[in-house]
Amino acid sequence: MNTALRKLASVALVMCLTLMGAATWVQVVQADELNAHQNNRRTIWQQLGDTRGPIVVGGVAVAESVVVDDEFGHQRQYVDWELYSSITGFQAWNSRSSTGLERYTDEYLSSDSDQLVLTRIRDVLTGRQPEGAAVETTIVPQVQAAAVAALGDNEGAIVAVEPRTGRILALVSTPAFDPNPLVSHNYDDAAAAQTALEQAPGNPLRSKAYNERYAPGSTFKLITAAAALESGQYSPGSMLYGPRSLELPQTTRQMTNYGGSACDPRSDQISLADSLKVSCNTSFAQLGMDLGEDALRRQAQAFGFDGAQGEVRIPMPVLTSQFPPSGLDPPTMARTAIGQGDVQATPLQMALVSAAIANNGTMMRPYLVDTVRAANLSVISTTKPEKIGQPVSSQTAAQLTSMMELVVEQGSARPGRIDGVRVAAKTGTAQDGSRAPHVWYTGFAPANDPQVAVVVFVKNGGTAGDDAATGGKVAAPMAKQVIEAVLNS
Repeated sequence: MNTALRKLASVALVMCLTLMGAATWVQVVQADELNAHQNNRRTIWQQLGDTRGPIVVGGVAVAESVVVDDEFGHQRQYVDWELYSSITGFQAWNSRSSTGLERYTDEYLSSDSDQLVLTRIRDVLTGRQPEGAAVETTIVPQVQAAAVAALGDNEGAIVAVEPRTGRILALVSTPAFDPNPLVSHNYDDAAAAQTALEQAPGNPLRSKAYNERYAPGSTFKLITAAAALESGQYSPGSMLYGPRSLELPQTTRQMTNYGGSACDPRSDQISLADSLKVSCNTSFAQLGMDLGEDALRRQAQAFGFDGAQGEVRIPMPVLTSQFPPSGLDPPTMARTAIGQGDVQATPLQMALVSAAIANNGTMMRPYLVDTVRAANLSVISTTKPEKIGQPVSSQTAAQLTSMMELVVEQGSARPGRIDGVRVAAKTGTAQDGSRAPHVWYTGFAPANDPQVAVVVFVKNGGTAGDDAATGGKVAAPMAKQVIEAVLNS
């Protein structure tokens, strides 16, 4: 009898331990996975029913939770989405497919952050409806509006950064999208809206400002010029070989200038400063080959290419800009030195290049969130400016600034001139296979007291859309509007 009882007790013990183990596995090990599962109704109800904190631009909520008459009680609402959808993103039913600040500041908006634990305890004790924290952005409404208006129907991106701090004043990617259908409480309607946007022309759900990279064209000549000046072997007045066409070693091909023109019709020699002013391809191609791969790679990485300064988040992760893989032959070096071939950059990266030059050679970490405030308006966190690198010396930065001013006063960026304001800039036109070229502008103003660094990128020439599209004709006037908005705000 005792033997039978012992066997029964052993079986019961094993069953209890198995049950306890299974419960522990589900409640501890699988908890996060189950909470995030798209079919977890309890999580969905909690997520959609909670009062998320607002996303604020210039003191106004552009994304907030509003009361609705359904089983959830609250729904996310986005206002002025034409201006801000590329910043706010949207809150999806499945939080893992959310985008923008809705995703990357979710811990604050949903009050899940450890910094808000006292707020959650207070809400439990007082019976108050839980409220998320407010995320206050660095965006300046007038500058954002000017950037959106400047791009118009063009597909592209504009980024404006404060050089001394890294504050992002404008962040635009077009085409924009309406987030409101994506947060419908009807799951099928929301899913259909998301599918439609994922298949829409221009991929509006993916930011071209920081999540896409393109050949930077002649804007990369700033980095080539910086490498030359930093080497100590060149000055702005150094003479370079810049013929009408340049034979590329090891090939039968030739490098030519825009429109087949001569850099200097009087001679095959042209100064470094004048090469930048007229955006001479042949002289910069030869300069790149003379400098060599190591020097140009080091300079690009000093400006942040290849993730040399670590991952950049604004707080959304920024796609890493790329210098071509090692082992470049001379023809590839020539193309790389003028921003063609396998060199690829995000618009945000090229804005940071200008911002570093404007800031005496010091690069600051870019950021989009200024302050996070609890529902009682107490400050949870404030972003402090942070230096992330010194890509060039202050002397080189001053030389590049003077050279970039010549580009605006006498060169390819003349359509970006502003009366009474010293503007420093570089334009770019990057080939894209058989399609119309991408056009670029990157620069800053005032050159003697920089308040803003701006980049304009227009994909495949935008509405100009043909081989006549250039950075000077298309992008420079857009940059002018953004700079004026900053100086007038």
